[in-house]
Amino acid sequence: MTSENLNSFVDFIEKKRITLLGIIIVPTLVALIYSVTATEIYKTSIYIIPPQQKDINALNITTKDGRRLVSLDSEIGVNEVYNTFMVNAQSRKYQRDFFFDNNIHQYFDETDHEKSFESFHKNMSFRLQSKVLSREVREEKFLTVSFLHTNSQEAADFLNQYINTVILKTSNELAKGINKLISKKRDVIQGEVDSKINLAKQITKDRIVQLEEALIIASKLNIKSIQSSVTNQQSVIMTDENLINNNPLYLYGVDALQVEIETLRTRESEESFVPGLRALQQKVEALEIIQVNPTEVSAAQIDQKALPNQIRHSPKRKLIVFLGFIFGIFLSLMYTFYNLVVTHNKQ
Repeated sequence: MTSENLNSFVDFIEKKRITLLGIIIVPTLVALIYSVTATEIYKTSIYIIPPQQKDINALNITTKDGRRLVSLDSEIGVNEVYNTFMVNAQSRKYQRDFFFDNNIHQYFDETDHEKSFESFHKNMSFRLQSKVLSREVREEKFLTVSFLHTNSQEAADFLNQYINTVILKTSNELAKGINKLISKKRDVIQGEVDSKINLAKQITKDRIVQLEEALIIASKLNIKSIQSSVTNQQSVIMTDENLINNNPLYLYGVDALQVEIETLRTRESEESFVPGLRALQQKVEALEIIQVNPTEVSAAQIDQKALPNQIRHSPKRKLIVFLGFIFGIFLSLMYTFYNLVVTHNKQ
């Protein structure tokens, strides 16, 4: 810039100082008015840490010999439970259910409930970080959930209630999943019990048919009593070998055959004749009693609940006014340079 141009610049500023001052003041005032009248937004945060091992022990049911009661690829660990909680907490479905079940829309200005929910969803943020405190916990993840709202107390209440709801629902879901696995195992064993009993009934019927046929033969041969060196097996045992008898049944004699046929026909239960059945029934009864109590499971821990924050998150009034002032200076410089260029071109 030459001295002539500089002098022109200074002269223009002196002549138009009121105008230039007005150009600076107007954006500054607009920014000031906006910063004062803008809706105040407050931010509150809740701090969450993974559950302890004791909080999820109920999900890993073991027998006396140390085996897991339900078939899983591996033991349910803290990280698996905590990851499930974090996924649920960020789920739109969980947020929708909480928002509409608790009529949160009444605390928002929008008349459209869907728009209110979108504001609720947008104003909730999640930040995950790892803090290396010691070698034992270096893998733990610390989750911070924040929420923005026009009322600080309401923001804290919403956030605390929502996180507690997610923890409770996640714990219930995990417990319900294990209970379903227990129920399925019980049904499988009960099916085995029923199958063995049905097979025993069918074997008894087959035995009666065989004895009736032998009775006819014994009657025709006039064999009244059991013949020497013949052994009669009266118990129905669940093995294929027992269906084969090396001694012809008719050699037992009419009297023995009639007694056995009558006994088998009047048998009220087959359970006493099925090997291992009582042990299976005991397992079924035990599985009917075993249930995971959701109250004994916690999917996460609240390290610090959300508290009302009296410090505004927005608007940042000083910054807005400062930016308005800077914008005013920029406009005044543009106005000055424009007029100097126009004047120079005319000359």
